[in-house]
Amino acid sequence: MNLYKKLVQRLDAALNERSVAWRTQTLSRGIVGGFAALGAIYVGTFALGQYAEHRLEQVNRFELSLKSAETEYVLTRRNEKNFYLPFKTDKPRYLKQHDEQTAKLRKSIEQVLAMSPDEASAEKAREMLQAVKLYKDKFDISARKMIEAGYSPETGLHKQMREAINTLEDKLGDNSAELTISKLQLRRHEKDFIQRDELKYKEQHVAERAVFMAALARSAQPNKEEIGQLFNQYVVAFDAYVEAQLAARAAEKEANKASDIPEEVLENLTKVAQSAIASQKATGNLLSTISLSVFTVVLAIIAAMLTLMVTLIAKGIRLPVEHLHNTVEALAKGEDVRADMDHPDEFGELGRSFDRMIEDRNAVQRAIVEENEQLNDAVLNLLQAVAVLARKDLTHKVPVTEDVTGPVADALNLLASETAKVLQRVSDLSADVSQASLLVKEHSDEVVEVAEKEREEVEKAAKALTLAAESMTKIAAVARSANQSAEQAMKTTRQALETVNTTVSGINNTRETIRETEKRIKRLGERSQEISLAVNLINSISERTHILALNASMHAASAGEAGRGFAVVADEVQRLAENARQATQQISSLVHNIQADTAETVSAMNQAIEQVVAGSRLAEQAGQQMEVTEQNTAQLVRAVQQIAAASEAQVRVNRDLVVRTEAINASTQYTNEKLKEQAQHTYSLVEYARGLLSAVRVFKLPG
Repeated sequence: MNLYKKLVQRLDAALNERSVAWRTQTLSRGIVGGFAALGAIYVGTFALGQYAEHRLEQVNRFELSLKSAETEYVLTRRNEKNFYLPFKTDKPRYLKQHDEQTAKLRKSIEQVLAMSPDEASAEKAREMLQAVKLYKDKFDISARKMIEAGYSPETGLHKQMREAINTLEDKLGDNSAELTISKLQLRRHEKDFIQRDELKYKEQHVAERAVFMAALARSAQPNKEEIGQLFNQYVVAFDAYVEAQLAARAAEKEANKASDIPEEVLENLTKVAQSAIASQKATGNLLSTISLSVFTVVLAIIAAMLTLMVTLIAKGIRLPVEHLHNTVEALAKGEDVRADMDHPDEFGELGRSFDRMIEDRNAVQRAIVEENEQLNDAVLNLLQAVAVLARKDLTHKVPVTEDVTGPVADALNLLASETAKVLQRVSDLSADVSQASLLVKEHSDEVVEVAEKEREEVEKAAKALTLAAESMTKIAAVARSANQSAEQAMKTTRQALETVNTTVSGINNTRETIRETEKRIKRLGERSQEISLAVNLINSISERTHILALNASMHAASAGEAGRGFAVVADEVQRLAENARQATQQISSLVHNIQADTAETVSAMNQAIEQVVAGSRLAEQAGQQMEVTEQNTAQLVRAVQQIAAASEAQVRVNRDLVVRTEAINASTQYTNEKLKEQAQHTYSLVEYARGLLSAVRVFKLPG
């Protein structure tokens, strides 16, 4: 600690022996050197940080590539599952998607291989590529065999088999029940195999073939040979489909086994990659920590050195400045002090210059005191002369001396002389203005009286016109109201006329409708007569049928046991005839009632027609009276409209007259106000002239 203090004291003494400029330059060089060193350290630290960030970025990209590869693998397996699902028939689309997704998976694995941070990760990535290639080959073989076998009834060998059995069914027909049953058994075994892929259903199918051929041999089919050939084609197609389907299932199992290999390799690759990623991240973080620590230590050292230099230099500047400041404050208080600074730097030179400036200032102050005493005497003489002039005596002359007040005294004498001349002229003009103002005031008073009388007359005329305009406005309003009432009456009459016309038309239509209804009711009565005839005919038939049934019952009874069945039929016929007779009686009663109601309705309709005719005549007479009323109302409306138009025109004329009268009244009032203002200004002018004359006469003027 003592050594540090001694070093600081020696450095302070060495700096004080130098000039301020040298110390400032040294401080600038130290700051520049410190910043240069700091920049060099920062560049090195930045480069090391960039290297660490680059490594971390590579690791992050590798991690993203690995996650992308995992995602692509999952999507590839999803397309594989979609391809194998039996209910999804768009197999080519899923196969194409699987090819595209596999290509993306390979590309992702190649990116993982290119970005591998170590050899272990790269080796696992290469294993992943080989596993994906093997899986892709196995899947392609499985897909090709599935397409060959047929993934739906419309594709591959499945389609050929379906076409063969359909052709066989068309030729076979439904002539032989035994062949049909055997064919259905074959189709059932076929469906079971398609749904379950088990060989026992093929064996059952093979056993049923012999049954079908035996049934074909026993049948009476005319085209046995053709049916046999078609059956052989179906059998060949079925066997080929079975072999292809079994091969496709075996290939699918191989593909599933191959698909598990990339998953295992990907898991191992993920574990190795995670270990490498953690190691790389730890290394990058360590490099970042080291670079930051080095930069912090160097920054602290440079900051401490610069702080020490700035403190010492500031001390060497602050102490002389404070001494000069204290000296200046003592001088400001009136003390006779000196700086007495013997420093070899710029502040010592400044102190010595400051002492010389104080000596010069004291000498100048002594000379100024002597001149001030002489000037005070001259100013006193000048003030005495000005006091005489202030008492408004412009005849007094200020004495002129040879000092600095001489020009001022000469100027005051000239000012007093010229002011006396001007005031004399102003006094004369004020008297003339006073006389003229009195004359103008008298004339203005006369004009104001005349304008006031004119204003009163104009106001009376305006009130009379306003009353006339209000009366005409009321007349026009009454005329408009009468016009509206007349128009409303005309509209009401016209509507009533239209209503009467509509009523007449409706009554005529009603009359025609009633006549047409009467005709239809008469025709209905005629039809009821025809129904009565038909009912009588049916009644006669039922009576005869009843008699016939009785005869049949008698014959059946005489026939004994052999006629028992016929007797039952005869009883049913007799019962039916009885029901028909009862129904005809009811219908006859209803028809009779309808005929009676129809006659009453026709009579009522005739009375209604007579009443409608009488009502239509009355409605036509009312319509004629309405037309006469409408014509009279129209004449009344035209007369009221003419009165309203004339009233409106007169109202507009009266309004124009009122507006013009109000304008004249406003103009007259404005003129009256301006004349009053002019009279007031004239009175003020007279007062100003009197005041000016009184003010000028206060001065004592020469002559």
